[in-house]
Amino acid sequence: MTAGLQWSRRRYMPIFRRLSFFCLILIMLPAAHAAVAGDLQRMLALTGMANIANTLPEQIHQQLQRPGAVADDETVTAVEQRLIGTYNSMDIMAVLNDYVISRLSSDQLDAIVAWYDSPLGRRLARAERQAESAAGREDMQTFLVEFDRQPIAEERVRLIRRFEQVSRLSRINMAVMRALYETEFVAVNDQRPQQARLDERRLQEEMQQQFYDLRALILPGLAVNMMAVSYYTLRSFDNDEISSYTAFLASDSGRALLDLYESIPSYLLGRLVRRAGMPVPTGFFR
Repeated sequence: MTAGLQWSRRRYMPIFRRLSFFCLILIMLPAAHAAVAGDLQRMLALTGMANIANTLPEQIHQQLQRPGAVADDETVTAVEQRLIGTYNSMDIMAVLNDYVISRLSSDQLDAIVAWYDSPLGRRLARAERQAESAAGREDMQTFLVEFDRQPIAEERVRLIRRFEQVSRLSRINMAVMRALYETEFVAVNDQRPQQARLDERRLQEEMQQQFYDLRALILPGLAVNMMAVSYYTLRSFDNDEISSYTAFLASDSGRALLDLYESIPSYLLGRLVRRAGMPVPTGFFR
């Protein structure tokens, strides 16, 4: 197999499972904005982007249940009940839509709508829905095992590598992980008895240490994992189509979307934490 595109399955599979859902969403991330342009239901049905809001409770649950989590079972249960009890999918989707509109110009939004209304854009949406489904996730894992054993044409490797770089999938997924860690640390700390709570400085230090330890562990292999996910999701597209999609993401409108989606996980989780009445330390959920 081409050097540099090996996927170390055993080492990174647990992290891959944590990130795979967000990766699949982010592969197709511009389509959400078409939805807020005035045809929300049609575009959400086309792209499955409602899952950004709908899966927040499950992502919080997985974060709290991860190996090495900072809370015992009783605390985790209390934190989940409090956060998920505050969660309302319609409210969160409304927050997301308002946030998107506030961050995109009308010209950028128009360009995104036009691109995703194209035949290629609709095909990409279908591919994303298939990859996001339960059957698709299972198929992806089987596919990636075989992917690790077979040669890939140099031109395809170059295109997928370029796509991963332009789409910023690694960086965006690190933003997802950071937002989930901040949610965990803030919520667990607020659940402790008053006298046992960490002050803001100590909370910041402990969260930063755990997150940077995680970052050092997974970052070297994360880009390769994102390339593997991209290779699966885009497997039915030819090189010219992948180049066209990459060019769109590199455009002004594409870059605006990538900037936006780098901040969305933190924004939504921060709003959820605040709605639960939990104090947010300076520098969290930026």
